[in-house]
Amino acid sequence: MTPDAKWNRPGRVALVLALVFLAGAAARFAGVDWDNFSGLNPDERHMLFMMSNAQERLHEVDWRSVLGNWFATGLSPLDPRAGNFYVYGDLPHVLGTLAAEAAGAEGWADKIGVGRTLSAAFDSLTILIVFAAGLAARLPRMAAVAAAALYAAAPLAIQHAHFYVVDTTGVFFVAVSLWAALRLAAAPGAARAACAGAAVGAAAACKISLAMFAVLPAAAVVLGLAASRPGVRGFAGRFVLLGVVSGLAFLIAFRLLNPSAFAGPGLFDVAISERFLAQLDELAGMTRDLGGTPPGWQWTLPGIHIGAFRDLALWCVGPGLTVLFLLGCLAAWRAGATMIALIGALVVLGALAWLDVPAVRYALPALPAMAVLGGLGAATLARSGVGKGVLAALLLLALGWGQATASIYVTQHPRIAASRWIWRNVPPPALITAETAWDDALPVTLVVGADHAMISAFEPGRYTPLNLQLTDGDDAAKADRIVDFLSRADLLAISSGRQWRVMPYMNGRFPMTARYYEALFDGRLCYAEVKRFDKPFTVFGLFPLDDSAAQETWRVYDRPDVRLYRRQACFDPARVRAILDGTGTQRH
Repeated sequence: MTPDAKWNRPGRVALVLALVFLAGAAARFAGVDWDNFSGLNPDERHMLFMMSNAQERLHEVDWRSVLGNWFATGLSPLDPRAGNFYVYGDLPHVLGTLAAEAAGAEGWADKIGVGRTLSAAFDSLTILIVFAAGLAARLPRMAAVAAAALYAAAPLAIQHAHFYVVDTTGVFFVAVSLWAALRLAAAPGAARAACAGAAVGAAAACKISLAMFAVLPAAAVVLGLAASRPGVRGFAGRFVLLGVVSGLAFLIAFRLLNPSAFAGPGLFDVAISERFLAQLDELAGMTRDLGGTPPGWQWTLPGIHIGAFRDLALWCVGPGLTVLFLLGCLAAWRAGATMIALIGALVVLGALAWLDVPAVRYALPALPAMAVLGGLGAATLARSGVGKGVLAALLLLALGWGQATASIYVTQHPRIAASRWIWRNVPPPALITAETAWDDALPVTLVVGADHAMISAFEPGRYTPLNLQLTDGDDAAKADRIVDFLSRADLLAISSGRQWRVMPYMNGRFPMTARYYEALFDGRLCYAEVKRFDKPFTVFGLFPLDDSAAQETWRVYDRPDVRLYRRQACFDPARVRAILDGTGTQRH
């Protein structure tokens, strides 16, 4: 028996897969309380508000009415759009709410814990689905394990497994649809077509944009039928039949799992809900006006699309998986079934290149397909001695990036560390500046004790916030406010880089704000930095790497750069006003 054959023996494969799964699950479940359950991810807060509203409605009705009103849009207590703005799919919300009810979660911290545990569970299962997809793509067993390992160590997947958001549930069903499509391509049939269609429908019930993966069953039918060469008439007939089966399965799954998208009140009342359409249109309007509100400003900067793909390669996917994925792409053209995975990856990455908002998290659904192609790249390298050495190095890189990401969640969050430092070193009732209402002020609310009691820093007798409102337009009133607050503040707090990394570079829209930050950082404001809280991206705990220039969404929720400043004796209000006006630019 050859060495490669020994490595692919079922018992050895099962052992290595078990180790991969356990390590991947540990990376996802460790640090569920990464922000001390303070809710520092705004997307999570949105999901938690929906959960809390649904729980309140559930407590007012009989469970039998929940089932009876499942399709009654607006009447079901589990309808996330009932009186709320909600643009995601029903399925993650329903699962989270039911899980919270089953766990008896009533407090904010308990609900966050349930939601994050659900995300970690789904993403851990995705590791196994990626392995199954690798086998369905006809990779050698150990190459399929490598695919699972690459997904298990993918930084973007590990990151979002720590958030209660819809993405991890959606990616799980995307991975299932990839597996089902690969099986469909191998042996086209009605049952496999239905499975693939239903999986895509479930993914769309998590996030409507994931309906794009309907291309996978279609491509699988084409490739599978082309391989069997049934003739033009036979090809067309079977393509239509399998397409109809897959499409019906998609619609049934979407109808059952995303009922609020339809008007109801019955199963067969399938007119699209006006509220659903209106909210999607409202979301599209936000995208069309990216310069309107601060969260959209980052997307108006030059080079955002190139930056998104750079950040994916360097950080969110990592160089190990990126290189193996590219090698797999080259090999997929000759490998038949893996073309399905290539299509699955390219449809997402192509959309990312086209979208006005190229957030790196939108690449999450591509990760299962990228991992399968990475497994193909691993199999290609493993054919030679030199290739095996390169493969070992790339897998080590992937592992290092995964470890660096997982370690983020088992060490103290910068905002929590800064808040605790303030409690210890800044006496109440000190005046503490905040940059804007669009970002979290410091100190953040802390969750303490076994009963998860919440302590707010801004209750009477504690700290007094001074909101600089830096995201307002540059005018005299803003300049007066900055000078006034800086003259009185006991502590100037920068909670993240959301403002100073974006506003100075918005084509001259905020010249005064740009001068403010420049003077703060070079010392001319006479505010000295007294403490900084940050987490470098540290590979294997030994090699800190600077990813501070990466896209905001990669760092701002779990690793913001927090800085605290104190006023110095040299502070002069008149000089600060001159700096803001642009007439006092001399540095000292």
